[in-house]
Amino acid sequence: MESDVDATMLACLAFSCPNMQSLEISMADSAVNRMTGDELTRFISEKKSLTVLKVDRCSGLGFLNINSTSLSTLWLSDLSSITKYVINCPNLSELSLIFSQQDNDSTDLISMMDSLGRTCLNLRKLHISSIHLCNEAVFALGSANLRGLCMLSLLLGKKITDAAVASIVRSFTSLELLDLSGSCITDNGLGMISKAFPDTLTRLLLAMCPNITSCGVQVAAVQLPLLQLMDCGKSLCANVQPEAPRSYFGDLNGGIRFCSKLQVTRKQQPTYQKLIIKHANLKKLSLWGCSAIDALYVNCPELSDLNLNSCINLNPGVTSSFLFGTELDASSVSKLING
Repeated sequence: MESDVDATMLACLAFSCPNMQSLEISMADSAVNRMTGDELTRFISEKKSLTVLKVDRCSGLGFLNINSTSLSTLWLSDLSSITKYVINCPNLSELSLIFSQQDNDSTDLISMMDSLGRTCLNLRKLHISSIHLCNEAVFALGSANLRGLCMLSLLLGKKITDAAVASIVRSFTSLELLDLSGSCITDNGLGMISKAFPDTLTRLLLAMCPNITSCGVQVAAVQLPLLQLMDCGKSLCANVQPEAPRSYFGDLNGGIRFCSKLQVTRKQQPTYQKLIIKHANLKKLSLWGCSAIDALYVNCPELSDLNLNSCINLNPGVTSSFLFGTELDASSVSKLING
């Protein structure tokens, strides 16, 4: 949208498209989303055929009161300080809620997670991004009885630890995608994930997780035979200084998106680490920014996408000799490392 979104525009859309099934509102840099919680509630209640709704820059909503029997996909971004949370959508299968990265965001994520099990019983894909995610919010999600969940993304939660991982593996038995990028899980948590989902997990994203090591990554690769995508970008770092405020995180389908604000408190890592990845099915491996890696051995015959950008301590000549099953020579590896 080049123009602002407000009640008038929503009314025009509702009138001109009475049988609307899908609506996606993406805002231009200069545009403002003035939509309120009341206006969103009214719009959805009037659109009886609406199945997909994606709205950008929802900072002015204030509350969510969404009731729909037709809605199957709901994405809302830039949420902040949601005072009331009701999403009563029995056929909702995909939910993405991205919160603005503000310290004063007062949204009660624990209550929000708890309510999902009562009102969205058929949820299969859940994506929550918030710097206020914590173990207690994950515990509430684990108690929500969402047994059909197959894709779970909980991003930027610096207060998420191995205790939350234990709750996840107890509560969800068939995860195909798990994204805990920006969390503080350790190799122990990674081991729990590996033991819990060997028969289902195909995508594992752990970017900006400062407390995992190459040892944990190697064990995960061995114990997750169906894995096709692994993302450990900026996790294996030799530099213990505060990181620049730039990171990325995966979306519900395991892709990559960029966010602009995330700083991580990093524990002391070994100065240099060797990484050995041998896997029959892995197709995408992202190690961007992993400055702690000085030696890399990769034997992945299906590998088609390898990201080594900013792996500044990796020796291109040595690495290229150990990329079995790929067509990368020293020159190609150097380009990967240097971007």
